Amino acid sequence: MSAPRCRCVLPLLRHFLLVLLLSRVALPFVLPCLHRPLSAPSTRVFLSSDGSTATNLQASPTPALAVDARGRSRLPWRKEGYSYWSWQGHHIHYVALEGEDSRQANKPPIVLIHGFGASAFHWRYNIPALARTHRVFALDLLGFGLSDKPLTEYNAEVGKEGG
Repeated sequence: MSAPRCRCVLPLLRHFLLVLLLSRVALPFVLPCLHRPLSAPSTRVFLSSDGSTATNLQASPTPALAVDARGRSRLPWRKEGYSYWSWQGHHIHYVALEGEDSRQANKPPIVLIHGFGASAFHWRYNIPALARTHRVFALDLLGFGLSDKPLTEYNAEVGKEGG
């Protein structure tokens, strides 16, 4: 019996969790490839799924938050998306945002994961509100939103080994 494919991701997840526990000042120097505030330059480098190779992907600069007709802040829709991460050869779209207060308040990050048939954009009103006091990450799961949609034959065995 072969080992589950998800084991190659465990070292990356352990490293990512360790980095999140480190001080806010150390984050850009310890792991600059996983996250930058959305106001960072438009070209970014991200870790590949095995954690050893960097992949250069494009991300557009962040526009100011939009305001709807009721005066509520929201994340504006962008056809090209915000940021991308390479995972097992697929581009995963995500949004990362933090406000001035979140940089000073030493609080844990918030990761928003959408439900079936949704995307990171479904959190468009929640992201600005939460980003005032926390670092916020909202991602599009593989096959949803602006993330890659891999072609695969669907059957009961899909996802059995965790990926």
